[in-house]
Amino acid sequence: MINFWFSKNFLTGGNIYNRMAFDSLKDRGFDITEKKAYTGYHGRGFTYIDALYTYLTGSSSHSDIDIMDYGTASWSSDRIRGKRIINMFHFDLEETTKKRKHLFFFDRFLKKAKDSKVIVISQYWKTFLDLLGIKDIEIIYCAYEVDKYKQYLSGKDFLQKYGLSDKKIIYLGKNSKPKTYETWEKLKPLSHDYQLITTGPRKEFDGPIHLDLDFEGYCSLLFAASVTVTMPRFSEGWSRIAHESLLCGTPVIGNGKGGMKELLKSTNQHIISENDPSLLIDQINLIITSGSRVAEKDILYAKYFDLNYFGDRWE
Repeated sequence: MINFWFSKNFLTGGNIYNRMAFDSLKDRGFDITEKKAYTGYHGRGFTYIDALYTYLTGSSSHSDIDIMDYGTASWSSDRIRGKRIINMFHFDLEETTKKRKHLFFFDRFLKKAKDSKVIVISQYWKTFLDLLGIKDIEIIYCAYEVDKYKQYLSGKDFLQKYGLSDKKIIYLGKNSKPKTYETWEKLKPLSHDYQLITTGPRKEFDGPIHLDLDFEGYCSLLFAASVTVTMPRFSEGWSRIAHESLLCGTPVIGNGKGGMKELLKSTNQHIISENDPSLLIDQINLIITSGSRVAEKDILYAKYFDLNYFGDRWE
């Protein structure tokens, strides 16, 4: 019997990954049960109340394997029997304002990880944990339902539906201060000539055009965009937005932080330091004026990470 613990009830790259892992194991016949490592008192998780809740419920839950993210692992009690698998996507110390609490939980995770199997989603994080003395580490890259990434609306229909002009589109990613605010500040001068767009149900800052899209609208945006620019403050686990842009043939410029560097280098995309805005702007202008798209061989690389790959690795 497997218990799969979810520590959040909102949409993040890590939660998407966990949900896909749960579904793939269930579809392949494993006896697997979903467990909540949060109380609902604080929906975003990672509070001391959630820690106590997870400790108490985990202590009374008997399973052959527990699968959980590193936050949940840090709260969980020691295992009496069976094994533990911990999914560790990235360590977000750069983007938290509560560094002492974050380091406390991360230190507890490291203690739990020493007798667990740890899953990471890029070579960067495997090396990171190797240096911290964690030995039993596997890389299982993020997966995508690759056949669903197609152009649902023509470029013209997409622009018309969302009230956009015919200016070229620069996609910045999710409207989030840690992910896109500093990029927007650097690229403001381009907003006269291009449409700079962010997406997502939450809007954390004003300035760029903001769209709250369903999946079909999101894919249509990626096809319509001339370039995706992703320069988060923190080290990415991998970068879903970059990978999804590649699946749609849209060139990507990124700062290469964390696991993103492996993705961009493997697909011959552009890595530029966020400390050089003039070089960034020059590269954006070059991509847009040349009309370049992602090479077919690099799209095929992105498509390799499908549900069959993911299910086989997890099995």
